[in-house]
Amino acid sequence: IAGAGTRQDGADDAVVALSRRAQIPVATTLSDVGAYPNSDELYLGVIGTAGHPSTHRYINEEADLILVVGSRMELMLSAPIQAALERCDVWFVDVETSCVTERFPKAKCVEGGLQKTIEALADRWPVRLVGASRPEGYVHQRFLPQLAAPTRLTEANACPPDALLQSEALAMLQGALPGGGHLLFDAGNCAASALHYLSIPEDTSTTIALGMGGMGYAIPAAVGAQLGSQGGQRSIVLCGDGAFLLLGLEIHTAVDLGLPILFVVFNNGAHGMCVTRQQLFFDSRIECSQYADVNVADVARGLGSPSQLWIGSAQTRAGLESALASYDAWGDRGPGVLELVLRQEEVPPFTPFLPADAPVSDTLVHERPAPSKRSTYAA
Repeated sequence: IAGAGTRQDGADDAVVALSRRAQIPVATTLSDVGAYPNSDELYLGVIGTAGHPSTHRYINEEADLILVVGSRMELMLSAPIQAALERCDVWFVDVETSCVTERFPKAKCVEGGLQKTIEALADRWPVRLVGASRPEGYVHQRFLPQLAAPTRLTEANACPPDALLQSEALAMLQGALPGGGHLLFDAGNCAASALHYLSIPEDTSTTIALGMGGMGYAIPAAVGAQLGSQGGQRSIVLCGDGAFLLLGLEIHTAVDLGLPILFVVFNNGAHGMCVTRQQLFFDSRIECSQYADVNVADVARGLGSPSQLWIGSAQTRAGLESALASYDAWGDRGPGVLELVLRQEEVPPFTPFLPADAPVSDTLVHERPAPSKRSTYAA
């Protein structure tokens, strides 16, 4: 399991070399989905509450040794593979392991610099003379998108048949992700879905604040990430309208500095993760989680002139295709804001919200999802 510390400590190449030498399959965590090349044959997928069901199933049922590099395996990461962490031999390699020994008293810990430790381990590990491949029979799967039950807000706003869905938008955004740049996930349903469905380009860093799930942090964080970037790198923020309402004015800093950051705002007129929890655990009594519509594109337009700030808005697939073409033509001239108006919610691929038999797929073909069959989503 390659955690966020793998890249932070410069050990990502060493982990790749070890995994290929010893033919060890690798999973990444929500903390840095791209800590291991997502296109590599040994890559299993993502673990955590928004992770991939096939990855969790393989580790829980097949693994006998788990080598955790650069991660403390906080609850948001460890919960879906708790069975394996209790059953398997577990080794942690990190620069500091005191938190780990308290939570995993049976685990063995190696404390030190990650790069040199992994390189030393690779030197001692026998070479397996086989081609690089995933474990026999392993199929990488994700949860199929499902429509959530309507709420008072969505019922009041009639949903046209071609209304854009979050999963469709993410499939279309895949091609716009920055190779060698930065991807910052904010809080909420949009982040859970993006972490689950997107494949991270090689050498692209990913960042998310798990812990308290600070809504809105990704907007100013992207400014810092971009300021520390090399020439030619871009950043993309994936956030909700609640995050935009909290810290959206920080986009003006990106305008002032001319930073090539695309702020993608999923606008559903609600705090989506809160709505989902109220649907599931409070008999669909939606309180203090929905609010009057805000036109994100119009608000953002006031933060810079058309020559300084690109603005796009879409509420259909055709509209998003046009907006992405327009942004591509804009290039790296400065920041951009892309508003995605979502009139219909989907159940986020968040394991605490899903039944054990939630449908999965080994493809990323985004057909129109069916309504959720889970009774607790009944409005």
